[in-house]
Amino acid sequence: MIDIHCHILPGIDDGAKTSGDTLTMLKSAIDEGITTITATPHHNPQFNNESPLILKKVKEVQNIIDEHQLPIEVLPGQEVRIYGDLLKEFSEGKLLTAAGTSSYILIEFPSNHVPAYAKELFYNIQLEGLQPILVHPERNSGIIENPDILFDF
Repeated sequence: MIDIHCHILPGIDDGAKTSGDTLTMLKSAIDEGITTITATPHHNPQFNNESPLILKKVKEVQNIIDEHQLPIEVLPGQEVRIYGDLLKEFSEGKLLTAAGTSSYILIEFPSNHVPAYAKELFYNIQLEGLQPILVHPERNSGIIENPDILFDF
């Protein structure tokens, strides 16, 4: 089984706080039958996690995996809060796709509304050959009030 959305990298967002937390999460994932995890730390105004930091942290997690001889793989990714310069920063190498090599990019909306520019940005993301995946739509009040808005995307 593959977990495509996990906050397993230690100390960079609201997920694992320490390497010990990461080890506990890895062992739990293995117990649940997970063989591959895409690490998806937040990249938003609260947590500025650009790709170089994420790649460094994934290597640290790989060291934990190797040290404990765990049968699991962790790949780099991001959970990106939607913003106007998203495509520009992607082209500059600051953002990662899911698993670091796929065409899927995890996008998060703010919790209190659907941004007016979201539909156009999702369209432009697709023009660049990427497939946006909206994470946590259940947390967005605009989508809760009008779930049919998702058909626009």
